Amino acid sequence: MALRIPMKAVTKTFSTVMEDGELEVVIRQARVGDNLRRGEYFAEVTQIYDDAFMGPMQVKQSRNAHEIRRFEVFATLVGCNLQDEDGEDLFRFGNNDQGAFLDMTEPAFNNVWDLLPMNVAELVHDRVLEVNVLWDPTSGDED
Repeated sequence: MALRIPMKAVTKTFSTVMEDGELEVVIRQARVGDNLRRGEYFAEVTQIYDDAFMGPMQVKQSRNAHEIRRFEVFATLVGCNLQDEDGEDLFRFGNNDQGAFLDMTEPAFNNVWDLLPMNVAELVHDRVLEVNVLWDPTSGDED
């Protein structure tokens, strides 16, 4: 018998009461494609060798933890009620046969995300890690 895999993503809704109102976010569980894209943030490595029997050597890896967090939210945020001061939604979402999705390009998302207060961004990212435990560096699990 064949293994049937549900194509609709697993999601979880979080509500948090904050000083200025209630924040609601919906996070979906990451899929293989999300992990592949996330892995790109860990792939850039520079190695310089000047070996005359173990002469100077340099190993360098570029990572920006905040960019990784921003991508993790971009990849898994499928609902959010954040609005600007004029009552306009900050993020756009859609729905199809695979479930809800973020209906924004990555650059458009980044432009909005980069304007958020740090406490809001951290709260949303914490919810991402609750749903995607393998991405949490403090969970003890390897991804």
